[in-house]
Amino acid sequence: TNGKVWVWSYDSQTREHNWNHGASITTVRFLPTPSGPSQSSKSSIDELSQTNSALLASASMGGSVNIWSVTKGEHLVTLKGHSDVVWHVRYFSPLSDDDSIFLLTAGRDGVVKTWQVPIIDELNDRSTPLELTTPTSTLRAHDDAILALAVWDLSEAVDCTRDSKKRNSKVSKNNSPLLEIGRA
Repeated sequence: TNGKVWVWSYDSQTREHNWNHGASITTVRFLPTPSGPSQSSKSSIDELSQTNSALLASASMGGSVNIWSVTKGEHLVTLKGHSDVVWHVRYFSPLSDDDSIFLLTAGRDGVVKTWQVPIIDELNDRSTPLELTTPTSTLRAHDDAILALAVWDLSEAVDCTRDSKKRNSKVSKNNSPLLEIGRA
C-alpha cells in the first residue's frame, strides 16, 4: 500500500481528502469526540464540518498512529511509541471527557498503549501536528503480536495473541497503573 488515507463523500462520490500517513496503513477508525454530536447522526462531510468534531485515526506499518480532522482536512496528532506495526486503534469512552479523548493502540510489538489526546479545540490552535511520544500507560501484555483488541465501555479491554492467550484488562481513571492485566 502507498500510505495514503482517502476520505470520500458518499453523496457526491468524490474524494474530499487525500492524506499521506508516511507508511503503509493497517487500519483506519472514526473517533467520536465527547462533546461533539454522534457521527452516525451526520450523513455527509458538509454536515460534519458544521460541528468541527469528526476525527479519523490511521495506524501504520511504521509504528505510528495519526489523527486527522475530517472536517478541516488537517493532520492534528501523531502518536509514536510502538516499536513495530500498529494494527489496532480503539476509542475508550469511559476515560474520555470534555478535555481529552483516550485511545488504546496495539500491534506486533505485543504492547497495549493508552493515550490521552487533548480535545480538538486545543489542537486547532496549533500550526503543526502535536506529536505524543509518551503514552499514559504501557502494558507489555504478551510475548507476541496482539492480533485482536476489543474495548467495552464498562472499563474492560480484551486482547489476544496467536499464543492462544487471552487477557482481560481492568481500566480505571483514578488508579495507577491505568490498565491492569489478568489472565482470562
